[in-house]
Amino acid sequence: MSEPVIRPARWSDADALGRLDRATWSTLHAVQPKPAPSAPFFDAAHDPGQFLVAESGGEAAEEIVGYIRIGRSTPLRANAHVLQIQGFAVAEAARGRGIGRALVRA
Repeated sequence: MSEPVIRPARWSDADALGRLDRATWSTLHAVQPKPAPSAPFFDAAHDPGQFLVAESGGEAAEEIVGYIRIGRSTPLRANAHVLQIQGFAVAEAARGRGIGRALVRA
């Protein structure tokens, strides 16, 4: 597998990201209930501007294999420079290939 392509999320990624989010949800790390199949991935508080996605390095059929959501740690202006990982997932079939590392570095 070639290097993953890391890019900003787009509104059109919502369905693929929702499927990935549901597939990777686990009681081992989740603090929220499992997302419902009909739940929108993006909403008023979580828009595509907060996400980077990883696409597989295939030629014809690139698929989203991971994402990271970055947000401000607090609403305080004094902490505006502090960012926090607020969501992170890599498809099970794509694990061990450096995708998570590439997302964090990006």
